[in-house]
Amino acid sequence: MSRRAHGIAPLAALALLVCAAVGCGGDAEPYTPPDYTPDDAQDATDATESSEDAVPLSELALDVDPFCGMALVDGEITVTAEYDGKTYGFCCTHCRDRFLADPAERLAIHARRQEQTEERGEEAP
Repeated sequence: MSRRAHGIAPLAALALLVCAAVGCGGDAEPYTPPDYTPDDAQDATDATESSEDAVPLSELALDVDPFCGMALVDGEITVTAEYDGKTYGFCCTHCRDRFLADPAERLAIHARRQEQTEERGEEAP
């Protein structure tokens, strides 16, 4: 056996061992986020999820998803949440649910992200 074959064999064995131990994900169940139940339903409630109920961008507090920062497209915003009297739009239910877990913290993170973007002289999304 050549020197090169000796170097590859242990790596192949290690790869097989890792796949056997943790799985390769081929038969893994898709991730489903847990249902969110807000502590204070008056401060954080979800409003829409149907494509028939698309919310105009002009009715939202921000023109980006406050969780992931993705730019929202007018006429395609179907996932929203109400917080502190304002409506926020989201790219998906996962981002909405993560936002609703701690809306005040997520809005603070969004504000810091905006400040950093402005300090660098970049255009905000």
